[in-house]
Amino acid sequence: MAPRVSIIVPVLNDPVGLKQTLTTLSAQTDPDFEVLVVDNGSTDDTRAVARAFARRDERVKLLVETAVQSSYAARNRGIRHARGFLLAFVDANVTVEPGWLEAVVERMGKDVSYLGCAVEVSSEGRETFAAKYNRLTDLRVAYFVHRLGFAPTCCLVVRTALVEAVGPFDDRLTSSGDVEFGNRVAGAGYQLVYAPDIVMRHPARTSVRALVKKAVRIGRGKSQLRRYYPERYGTPLRGIVNPAAYLPRRGGRCGRSSSGGSHFQSGRNSASSVSFTCSDSRRRTGSSRR
Repeated sequence: MAPRVSIIVPVLNDPVGLKQTLTTLSAQTDPDFEVLVVDNGSTDDTRAVARAFARRDERVKLLVETAVQSSYAARNRGIRHARGFLLAFVDANVTVEPGWLEAVVERMGKDVSYLGCAVEVSSEGRETFAAKYNRLTDLRVAYFVHRLGFAPTCCLVVRTALVEAVGPFDDRLTSSGDVEFGNRVAGAGYQLVYAPDIVMRHPARTSVRALVKKAVRIGRGKSQLRRYYPERYGTPLRGIVNPAAYLPRRGGRCGRSSSGGSHFQSGRNSASSVSFTCSDSRRRTGSSRR
């Protein structure tokens, strides 16, 4: 019998983070799920960690994606092997409470096709300057959903039928594949929903080096968005010369009401929803991150 939820966990060289994630997923109060760990070419003990969990829990399976070096390629491989009618994307360093999946299933049962969960960025021990900066500026999911038309893939849940309708992630993208996918979903007329009461935890980046590494990846992803989708995000040159392309996500043109332009309508209930339409084919969300 197919599970209700397929949890897809892409990973690359992070055995410690993967162990933490799988530990919390294995403890879910709702047992009707499978976990598809998709290794994207790890050279350390990451696969061994996945295999160890798979031996103890038949719901955990290890897949390998080495043809394309991209977290979105890894997620797409998970999608192709998924058997659930819900797809939950969780990064290999994110942790959740035991009731997380139960809350997700309940929310998705209310005719929701695209859900962004809240993310709490936290650090252990003495907080470094880099960690504090990361905690204060990163993963503002409510803002991303309501103003920029997407949810990060570390906390995204969708119906399998939605992916079948609009297509999977663009695995050419190094970063910002969540932006492109979310905008594509919204452009197809689906409602994007944010659940502030369903919380996931993401560790803060604790060093300036880690922040710079992510900024470079973000900038590369934004440039790729403009290269592959110039009619939606502008030209590559515009992104390269714009310093804002390497900074945390800020406001974009979508989300500002104007005659014939973009428009959002957000709810005020426990699950905030947004109707996302954009009649301007050259809307810019390329300043978004990931």
